[in-house]
Amino acid sequence: MTENDKPAVPAAGEELNAEQANAIGGGECTAEVFVRMSSELKTAYENLIDFTSYVMERVSGGPPP
Repeated sequence: MTENDKPAVPAAGEELNAEQANAIGGGECTAEVFVRMSSELKTAYENLIDFTSYVMERVSGGPPP
């Protein structure tokens, strides 16, 4: 995005138009998108923990008897 492509900045106390509000909000992200991303991150984190536990067991020679 170049300087010429950016929406005009309103003066203090002026209301934002739809284009400006959309730019501030990050575009097309909605609450649903954030919830889905959060869920996907949680799943990835849990998978990482499971994998780390598996590797630690393998390196240490297996689970304790």
